Amino acid sequence: MSFQQLIQILQLILSGIGVFAIAYVLVWILHPEKVEKWVIMFNKFAAYFSEKHERRYISKHIEHRINSSREKLCKESEGIFPYKLKIEWIEADQIENCLREQDNVLIVKMKNHRNQSKNLAIAVKEYVPYALIPTARRYVEPHLMKAIDYVVSKVFLAKDTSALTYFINMNKLDLTTKDHIIKVDKIHDQGYLTRILLSEYKKLGYLLYPKEPTSETFNETLELESKIYALVTKRPEEKVSPEVYGKFIKVAIVPIAKDETIERGGIVPL
Repeated sequence: MSFQQLIQILQLILSGIGVFAIAYVLVWILHPEKVEKWVIMFNKFAAYFSEKHERRYISKHIEHRINSSREKLCKESEGIFPYKLKIEWIEADQIENCLREQDNVLIVKMKNHRNQSKNLAIAVKEYVPYALIPTARRYVEPHLMKAIDYVVSKVFLAKDTSALTYFINMNKLDLTTKDHIIKVDKIHDQGYLTRILLSEYKKLGYLLYPKEPTSETFNETLELESKIYALVTKRPEEKVSPEVYGKFIKVAIVPIAKDETIERGGIVPL
């Protein structure tokens, strides 16, 4: 083989790599979720040969599960989860988290328990109370906010029965929070949790942050919860006023017929 032929072969190889690189970048820009899945699949394959890739596969798999659910919830109510999740493994049992503000990523540092369902449950338990309506949550009545965290966390874990069981067993709930969970579960079943309840609570962050919460804001969040719960549980002949007219929360909930979807109803500001 001549030197000139060798150069030509190298040029073909490099040009092929260049085309691949350009194609990869285009896919990454247009369909980042596909690239993320490719990375997960590669690490899953490499995990058989390397502990480093095994740990990376576990973390990427958890990130993908949680971030995918986050995107679906944000489509129902834009901005309720402003932070994506990133997992970093540490040897200590103590769980840590920090916000990377430049790209709105919540980094959860936790121990790898060698059980994917347990890891997922722990990650969700740490992620949701920090990422869900972060600037507004301090103005929601604490027991009610804890109940919302609990119900939303179950949404993240619904497809993994073992993870959900781990999560339920990890949470010790007082009676007041349990009562709110019953109401919030019912509100969620009707599609009102993200689209109405959390959408209205989210606005409190815009209005009040970083002021201190007061009993007035707590009471208004409780009033909205009670109003929506009454609307979704009322008998057909029963009349419930759809309006909440407080100092911070002013809204009229539009009744929705049985054959309509939530998108055709919703809320009307007062």
